Amino acid sequence: MIRYALRLSLFTLVALIVVAGTIWMFRGQVLRFAGISFDSGAAGETAVQSPEGLASGVFASGLLAPRFMAVSRDGVLFVAERGADRVEARVNG
Repeated sequence: MIRYALRLSLFTLVALIVVAGTIWMFRGQVLRFAGISFDSGAAGETAVQSPEGLASGVFASGLLAPRFMAVSRDGVLFVAERGADRVEARVNG
């Protein structure tokens, strides 16, 4: 009985190591499938080409890690910063 328990424990440990290793090897695909993305490049501004009659501009600069955006009913745009414990709010216009 003890041998059976030891073999089962060893099998469980090996199976966990194999599963964890597989997830680690394919972590980019797994995270993308789960809807999680991490920016790995340097932040910066870029040129945006807009269609005729549509304007674009910089909402806010100096944000370390902008993560979530939401627009309120009265047109205020909120941006949450990951790890900074703050929310930036800007009025359109």
